[in-house]
Amino acid sequence: MNPITILLGLLILGLFLSGGAPETDVWTLEYPFNFITTNVERDYREKSVKFWKAAMSFSKKRRIRREREWSTIRGGRSSAPASRSLAKAVEKYWELSDIGNSNNIFIIPPWQIRQIEELEAKYPNLVSLPYDELKQYSYPLLYFARDTQTDRVRGLIIIDELDDSLAKLLAERGVPLDTPFRYENGQLQVLESPVEILASK
Repeated sequence: MNPITILLGLLILGLFLSGGAPETDVWTLEYPFNFITTNVERDYREKSVKFWKAAMSFSKKRRIRREREWSTIRGGRSSAPASRSLAKAVEKYWELSDIGNSNNIFIIPPWQIRQIEELEAKYPNLVSLPYDELKQYSYPLLYFARDTQTDRVRGLIIIDELDDSLAKLLAERGVPLDTPFRYENGQLQVLESPVEILASK
């Protein structure tokens, strides 16, 4: 791995631990927001709901409106079956004006990455990282970026295993914006960009 990439990852992690990360570069879960998944395997769907509930639990101190909490994962709650694609979930469960003006986090396993391509084709403003770039990374992959038109954050979590430590990072410490990274075993690791990957080949 490129030494600069390693150094950047250590710098970001160090800033998180010290509480000194720049506010403009880090985003913490904030209202209004949606967690959106699809009708994947039951085990993954249940883990997605558990992850969402953990994020909500860690966020209670931040005064997120309680009346909104139990409606923000309609696309993935076991009590409201999700559609089989992210694009259809968006169309079925949300008013486009509402989702366009909310912070949205899409959660899928790596083997469903092609759903991002379909989502981008229909709603490019909801995707934080273009599919052509996305597919050049290894997984797990997390990427968050701010939509300059709406000032809302678009997030992608492409991962096999969801855990409470990631939910806590998202809700309390925050995640870096415009920075591809993975989070495993409590460790944040910045990933090389596609340009760096191509240059190293």
